[in-house]
Amino acid sequence: MKIKDEKQIEAKKKQILDIAETIITEEGIENLSVRKIAARLNQTPGILYHYFKDKEAVLAAIVERGYQEILAVIRETAKDTDPAVRLRNGLAGYLRLMIQKRDIFLLLMQSKDTAIQERVNILSPGTGDKKESIGSLCATLREGVESGCFRDVKIELRAQVIWSGAYGLISRIVTEQPSGEQTEHLIGEYLDMVLDSLASA
Repeated sequence: MKIKDEKQIEAKKKQILDIAETIITEEGIENLSVRKIAARLNQTPGILYHYFKDKEAVLAAIVERGYQEILAVIRETAKDTDPAVRLRNGLAGYLRLMIQKRDIFLLLMQSKDTAIQERVNILSPGTGDKKESIGSLCATLREGVESGCFRDVKIELRAQVIWSGAYGLISRIVTEQPSGEQTEHLIGEYLDMVLDSLASA
């Protein structure tokens, strides 16, 4: 396949995913369909099957795109040399991204798709060695402990609890939709709580 053709295919896939995300935002995940996507593209549904096998494949691609955005936030904050600053900025970036993309967060939480669940499940032992998202959090905690910035903790368990706490906060904010100011207060309080729990004596 020519490079030009590959770029055209990727551009079309992006357009399809953008439209699918818009439909999810406007009408809810349950109302997404290949037919609705095709209608907004002014094309027949059959055209979409050249790019995605079915609606589930579209949803999986949306989740993957969201996951890559999360990793991008984490990688950007990895440039911070201070473990405490890196932890705070990484969690803050993740929280704000997921709150901004509330429908993608709901898709992540509600989906029964095995591939999607594989992306979001983080509580099994050894997860820190298998997934970049929580693995990065484990690495930051480990560095903080080794440098004396954080007190000694069970690295993976603490990372799993911190990540789960973030999920819980996002879930409540997405459900209750407090004001922007209150949202920032809640994020700040959560970050303070996490860092206070790690502070060395």
